[in-house]
Amino acid sequence: MLAPIAETLVFSFCYTVMSNIEFYFDKNKFVMFVSLVASATNVALNFVFISLFGFLAAAYTTLGCYVFMAICHFVYVRAIFKRKGIEPPFNPALLGGAGLGLIGLGLCLTLLYPYPIARFCAFAVAMGLLFVKRKQLIGFMRRIKKK
Repeated sequence: MLAPIAETLVFSFCYTVMSNIEFYFDKNKFVMFVSLVASATNVALNFVFISLFGFLAAAYTTLGCYVFMAICHFVYVRAIFKRKGIEPPFNPALLGGAGLGLIGLGLCLTLLYPYPIARFCAFAVAMGLLFVKRKQLIGFMRRIKKK
């Protein structure tokens, strides 16, 4: 249950960054509207799925609603920048890919949870890959930082 809740924090961060841009441009009503829709959807989905699948369903419905909010705010902020003639300070493909990768990783971790040895091996392989590719990763992060 920890993986989807931890993933929610990342999408919550994305939502917060995008909504702050909306607040800066005085687009507060959209923030309120999306938050209300996501909250109502979360309550409705929890009502249906908790009785069927237990509390794990609450974690996934919350994750889904935060993903929905992050996507809505991302699309709206891009539209604001386009109307204002401003180049967006973020790469949509990078954000989308990172989000999908995070969800995939969370799903893998959830599936590996009952198998501690497999989980440890997956962690060791991931750390080994990070170590081997560290120079490329550092270069990539430096390029992002320059933008």
